[in-house]
Amino acid sequence: MSQAARRKRSRFTLRRNIIKGTLLGSLGLSAACAVDAIVIEPHWVELAELELPLADLPEAFIGKRLVHISDLHCSRVVKKDYLLRCVERI
Repeated sequence: MSQAARRKRSRFTLRRNIIKGTLLGSLGLSAACAVDAIVIEPHWVELAELELPLADLPEAFIGKRLVHISDLHCSRVVKKDYLLRCVERI
């Protein structure tokens, strides 16, 4: 094999390896995102309690709790009973 043919084959092999690595990396990242979206995220509940001093708060609201709930979805993965238990924690 001539020197020019070896260089051409080497560049082709390098290019093929880069494409293969990119495709495998993309596949791995896609799989990780799917696991996160299907297994982890649907059951991720974050509860944060903060003291929030407010000036001129009406007497009727003193000692009351303000609750913000967002992004709840009932599905085949996240059952209604699970969501009810989450709300009961509040």
